[in-house]
Amino acid sequence: GQRRRRHEMMTRTAHLLALLAVAAAIECPDETWLKLNGKCYSKRARGTHAECATTCGANPSLGRITSQLENFFFSLVVGGDDEVWIGLYKIMNPLHPHDPGMWGRWTSSEEIAGAGFTNWAMNEPNDNCGAQNCATINANGQWRDVMCAWPPEFEEIGGPQPACLCEY
Repeated sequence: GQRRRRHEMMTRTAHLLALLAVAAAIECPDETWLKLNGKCYSKRARGTHAECATTCGANPSLGRITSQLENFFFSLVVGGDDEVWIGLYKIMNPLHPHDPGMWGRWTSSEEIAGAGFTNWAMNEPNDNCGAQNCATINANGQWRDVMCAWPPEFEEIGGPQPACLCEY
């Protein structure tokens, strides 16, 4: 019970300290960005998946997660927010409007390999309620597929659009 929780917290703290030590030499745009493995990450304003391209700025893009270590770090950056946008989205075939598409590209324009790292929550991706073509991560590090822009009626029930998790 409590001993296990204390051990998990100490382990998470040790991981974070190791990550910060490795990151010390990286230059980020300002102090609001956290560093890991030669990249900087920052949680920015809420908006649609497409609006995050503007929110993140000229050089940054939505975050790209390629390992368990990066996924863990992203979950720390998420903090208390329910979920934030990551750069993974579905490739759709415009010639086949009923094609469900495939998860295959990050907004940084690098295709994700078939055996690439993913951390979908249980029963995700599920395309619940139709076209859920963009992905979010929560504070537990789990990914969900969601609509790329939440309609106003959904905001009334499910809360505001996710925040943008930007990578520089």
